[in-house]
Amino acid sequence: MVTNTTYALYSYGPGYKNSHGDWITGEPVFIKNICVDRQPFDRALLLKQYGYDIDVTDRLLYEHFGVDADIGVNSILKDIVTGDEYEIRKIIQWDSYTDLFVYSRQ
Repeated sequence: MVTNTTYALYSYGPGYKNSHGDWITGEPVFIKNICVDRQPFDRALLLKQYGYDIDVTDRLLYEHFGVDADIGVNSILKDIVTGDEYEIRKIIQWDSYTDLFVYSRQ
């Protein structure tokens, strides 16, 4: 487990339709930095322990109280030291922390 790692949280800005009618996804917008502990995880473990069949590479443990409305599925987390990017695929909230199941975009 990698502890006390800071990630920059990004969310996609509003998208739009171009002149050809194709949907263009908005650019990522910085929201805030969060400190998490990262643990390797995979699809089989997620299915066995939680019952979700989603392709993931890591679990991030985010300690906080209450609901953090800034964090959502499809948001992007970037490690501020290495630049590694992760897409949030599943969020499970507990009393004092949240499990963020992510997929590495490398």
